Amino acid sequence: MSSPTRGAGGARSGEPSGRDRSAARRGGSPARREHGEHGEPGQRRGREERGRGSGRRPPPRGGGGGRGGRRPVRRVRSRARPWMVLLVVLVVLALGYVGLFTSVLGVRTVEVAGTKTITVEEVRAAAAIPDGHPILRLSSSDVAARVKALPVVESAEVDWSLPSTVTISVVERAPVAVFTAEDGTKLVDRTGTPYATVAAAPPGLPVLKLARIAPDDPTTLAAVGVLAALPEKLRVEVQVISAESPGDIRLALSGDREARWGGTADSPRKAEVLLVLLSRQGSTYNVSSPDLPTVS
Repeated sequence: MSSPTRGAGGARSGEPSGRDRSAARRGGSPARREHGEHGEPGQRRGREERGRGSGRRPPPRGGGGGRGGRRPVRRVRSRARPWMVLLVVLVVLALGYVGLFTSVLGVRTVEVAGTKTITVEEVRAAAAIPDGHPILRLSSSDVAARVKALPVVESAEVDWSLPSTVTISVVERAPVAVFTAEDGTKLVDRTGTPYATVAAAPPGLPVLKLARIAPDDPTTLAAVGVLAALPEKLRVEVQVISAESPGDIRLALSGDREARWGGTADSPRKAEVLLVLLSRQGSTYNVSSPDLPTVS
């Protein structure tokens, strides 16, 4: 049997030489390298098809059409937006300046309502609103406080309406009694406040005979509180109210009669009982305890 022949280098015929084996380890046979490292044309087409299947798209070559054509417009709009915001801010500031610091929306008319004994001119003078004063900067509370400083005014409300009108509504004090002082006869309202001096007491008002007349005086408050609790039919009979303390109120009635009232507790009940007792003959009617009244 014949043995394989060896070549000049001692290698058997048909076996790859050492050079060929080294080339195979580096990347294939010399024959495959002759076709190029990029493979056959079919392999290149396969790689291109796989690239298209992966969703990758080549960038657009031209600058027109598609999204690339709208990007400059977006940049122009984004640059214009800050200018629009600045313009709006400037307009708002200008309108605020005109309304707050100029006479464009200034006071032109001051209307007064609710006056009875004082004049409209007196209220306007007390309000002291300068002509043309910016109406948006007008302090209604300050104006009302100045009007309420008038002795005859019990309360005042101030309102305004654009473009230039201010309305002042006042409630005057109503007298419920009079008080004779050194400087004249004083009108006293339901709060116990002496607010006006008159030459003569108005008819039908009782006289307060107290040591002191003031809205913070307990005896004064008790006296005017009893007057407020009297029905009209009984109130017209009262001529004088006297008291040394809040619990010792006495009513001098017409016909030289006297009602001993006591304190302010149960005043409505006391009024009802006194109306019944006045139908009886007597000079002193004690209703300080309405459940046990007496006539003497």
